[in-house]
Amino acid sequence: MLGRHFAGMWETAMWMTGYEKFFMDMYFNKKLIHAIMNKMAELTILYWEKALETVGENVLVVSTADDLGSQNSLLVSPELYKELIWPYHKKLFQFIKQKAKSKVYIFYHCDGAIKEAIPLLLEAGIDILNPVQVQCKGMDTKILKKRIWKRFNFLGSPC
Repeated sequence: MLGRHFAGMWETAMWMTGYEKFFMDMYFNKKLIHAIMNKMAELTILYWEKALETVGENVLVVSTADDLGSQNSLLVSPELYKELIWPYHKKLFQFIKQKAKSKVYIFYHCDGAIKEAIPLLLEAGIDILNPVQVQCKGMDTKILKKRIWKRFNFLGSPC
């Protein structure tokens, strides 16, 4: 498993501006958010390019992360996630899979009630989701198993 070097792109971007400002800018200054997320994607891709080059074919799983959820919901609406964050996740995950010298699986760490984002994460290229916080709203494993279990691997956690 090839590990990540820092928290996710979105989390790091929020730390740079502060959470309150970042969330406000997601509504009122989308151009700035795209610029920040694009730069975060560029920097993250540079890391993965070097890391994947270094390990060559000696990796099966690549570990990435971004916490998208609270105990009750996504931290932003699914629409805002898809518009402002998801394109950069997709760009990163596709880059990793294309750059790897052998087939790799994307292990994505994301806390919280993220049921609404799971189909988008799957579309972006995620193969393994961790954790599945079953105590969070909408994260019932029976429902998740019926809807997407066959297309996705879950690595659960009671956290």
